[in-house]
Amino acid sequence: MPPEIAPISHRRQLKPLGEVFSISQTNPNSSPKFLYTKFCFVTPTFDVYFGRLPIPKTKMTFEDIKSALKLVPDSAIYPKIPAHLLCIQAPVDEGEMYIKRPRILDYDKFTEEGSSSDWIPRQLLQEACTLELLQRNPHPNIVNYHGCIFVHDRIVGLALDKYAQTLEQRVAHPTSRSSSLFPSRPLDVEICMQQIRAAVMHLHSLGLAHNDLNPMNVMLDEGDRAVLIDFGSCQPVGQRLMTAGTSGWYDEMDVEDVVSKTQHDEFALGEVAGLVGEAGGVWGVGCW
Repeated sequence: MPPEIAPISHRRQLKPLGEVFSISQTNPNSSPKFLYTKFCFVTPTFDVYFGRLPIPKTKMTFEDIKSALKLVPDSAIYPKIPAHLLCIQAPVDEGEMYIKRPRILDYDKFTEEGSSSDWIPRQLLQEACTLELLQRNPHPNIVNYHGCIFVHDRIVGLALDKYAQTLEQRVAHPTSRSSSLFPSRPLDVEICMQQIRAAVMHLHSLGLAHNDLNPMNVMLDEGDRAVLIDFGSCQPVGQRLMTAGTSGWYDEMDVEDVVSKTQHDEFALGEVAGLVGEAGGVWGVGCW
């Protein structure tokens, strides 16, 4: 059994950490009001501790942090492994693969006011099942999935190919020579958009919609090949979503009762094309 008191030795071990603010509904231009800071600590054996304090993160002491951290039951974070899923036993070399973890920082959101306490594990399991389907129907512009990482009988993360930069970063550094992560050549916008659209059309051919297409969810490899990632909102068309898209990248989505639609992706494709085009990339003749 893990200890009730978090075995943490330094605040740098808090991952993730975030501050929560409220915004006035009657006066959106007013300054956000600080509410609280929430944070997590995960041990090497994947035990999770969660804390929340009404103190800005810059003013929290280590003693404040340690006293606030409470052990979270595995069942509230990690789903049980279904028999049909591809699995990899922990530990995994994170230098070689990207490990997507549960949304631990949302723990308080789904354990208050009668919310479903199993939302976090259900969401991770849903994405694992989607990635399994995509692994059986691969596409060069969709991230390669290696399997779910497990400890005992629970999924603790999803193992995926790792890439150096997002499309958002590439657009922000179109010809940077300051880092080996960013190629010195201009981004070929026409090819990039063709590849993103090909990935989206592949999802649609499988009866799926991504529902969260944005420049942070498109990665680029060393040769500027676009790769679609983050399938937490990817669901069969017509199915109600557990998570809505990213603000600013969907069109009039009703976040209270949103369903999976190919129209969400079509709208986002236009927005992404506008962003990369404005960044001054290379357009070809007859671009998308």
